[in-house]
Amino acid sequence: MRVIFLIILALVITSCKTDISSKENSIIEADSIYVESYVDGKDKIVSEIENGFFHGLYHSYYKNGNIESSGVMIKGKKFGIWKFYNKSSELVRISKYIEDSVQFDFDEGDFPTRKFDFSSLKTSIIIPNSWKEIAHANKQKPLLELEQKCSNSSGICPKIIVTREKTNDVNFLDYINQNLALPENNLSGFIKVDEKQFEINGLKAFRLQYKTVINGVTIAGAINFIEKAKGDVYMIFVRAENSEANKDYLKYRLLFNDIVNSFK
Repeated sequence: MRVIFLIILALVITSCKTDISSKENSIIEADSIYVESYVDGKDKIVSEIENGFFHGLYHSYYKNGNIESSGVMIKGKKFGIWKFYNKSSELVRISKYIEDSVQFDFDEGDFPTRKFDFSSLKTSIIIPNSWKEIAHANKQKPLLELEQKCSNSSGICPKIIVTREKTNDVNFLDYINQNLALPENNLSGFIKVDEKQFEINGLKAFRLQYKTVINGVTIAGAINFIEKAKGDVYMIFVRAENSEANKDYLKYRLLFNDIVNSFK
């Protein structure tokens, strides 16, 4: 197993307050929820509120009832990831905000995604439509390797790798502990950022987030272990550049998390 794990690691290397009391249309405020409606009664804005501010989950809608935007407000300002749609409910923009200021927009080609089936294994994840699938001829190839088409000067583009291992009925956490030292021992300048146990669709999972250096360029990544069944563990590796000049990992972390969380 360690041989395959090391092979995969090698692949990885390659402030205005929003006034919500003066709207013209119908308004309902109850239990910390603000609802503004069109004349016909359809929702226009639905948001959590606190002390007169939009504060929490926020959704706006077109007159036809379709979603227009969704995200998180903190004291009346956009924070985090926001999604914007056209009147036909097609996703047209995803942006990262801090205090109402756009930090970056995601590339259009990264959305929408599609379902990818590992048919013989009865397993699936979602993947970006436009990312390139990389073929491998060797027997110990991963189940899937995808890379975004990018023009970074470093040549390091966002990447996703999926592999699977039989663990001979070794306990899931014991299996993880046996392998956590491998990235540190085999990646230059390895720094552990975080580790976390969680669940994905009822399955046991574990995530190791890290930083490392490839050809003098700082990258960030995560190794996600998922136990599909006893003795059957999948690993989803994600990584992207995280240098001062290019913060791709921060940009694609939402997409990476969506991909991992879609595992079934």
